[in-house]
Amino acid sequence: MRTLAAIHVVGNAVLLGLGYYWLGIGETRAATLLWSALIAVVLLLLASYLHAATLKTSVRRLLPVAIGTIAVYLLLARFTAPALWPVRWIVIPVIALALATGSKHWQKPLYWLEVPILLLCAVWLPLKLMAWVPHVGNFGLQMFSFTLRALAAYLLFVGGTLALEFLTQSNRVASP
Repeated sequence: MRTLAAIHVVGNAVLLGLGYYWLGIGETRAATLLWSALIAVVLLLLASYLHAATLKTSVRRLLPVAIGTIAVYLLLARFTAPALWPVRWIVIPVIALALATGSKHWQKPLYWLEVPILLLCAVWLPLKLMAWVPHVGNFGLQMFSFTLRALAAYLLFVGGTLALEFLTQSNRVASP
């Protein structure tokens, strides 16, 4: 368990660094646009490989689910109806995780509560923590606060995603 957690801490740090690099790539010329697309594909493949190992599934199974889920979220981004919140945070993640792992966990009522709670811990809470800026007196304290908040947010992200992946493992007992 410690080894897996360490692999995820380092692997997700590499993915975040590569994602940050990708965001800084200019797209003013065809060559840089092509480079940006290549980095995006590599980023998606690396993320799929890292999380497929934990989910005990194959990249061939996880990659189409990841691409399909991203496409659905991009489609939903065009609509701002508050009624779509449960679809974004409950229905799509539960179905996507079930498809990625091939498990029948989605049939258990408690699973429909566990997945959104873990998603809130892994995604929403770290984003809120990073957006919170306490009022402190000087730059040194601001940097210290930012460093602690970034570390806490990152550990929440890694811990939440690991817990989510362990929850959805296909070898877990699927009886109610």
